[in-house]
Amino acid sequence: VTRIPPWIFILMFLLGFNEIMAVLRNPWLFLLVLLIAPLVYLYISLDLNQIVVPALRIAVQPAVEIMKRYLDFLAEALRGNEAELMRAEVNSQRSSESVQAVSSRLNRNTTRNTNSPDVSTVSESSSSVSHDKKDL
Repeated sequence: VTRIPPWIFILMFLLGFNEIMAVLRNPWLFLLVLLIAPLVYLYISLDLNQIVVPALRIAVQPAVEIMKRYLDFLAEALRGNEAELMRAEVNSQRSSESVQAVSSRLNRNTTRNTNSPDVSTVSESSSSVSHDKKDL
């Protein structure tokens, strides 16, 4: 069994003297040490390592999985995976085309029986008005 030489404790005390004094002079740090020291003592004396570590692993595991997925997503984005980006663009174009087709069908059905202008003509006239404002 290896023992720690006594001179190491003396060296640690001498090198850490300013930290010890900072804790003793600051009432909040001193209170924190007074609260944590008994908890550490109980943790070591009752050998709570066998209970706490598995419980922490179970509690932290979902967050670790989420962070792994997020980091994988960021890595893919930083690599500039062009195939994935192109696939996403194609899917978004398809969905926008289908939305436009449905909206045009709805517009044709509603404007056949009414005298109201078509949505496409309204959007064209509004776009021409916005161009006129830019020219000013």
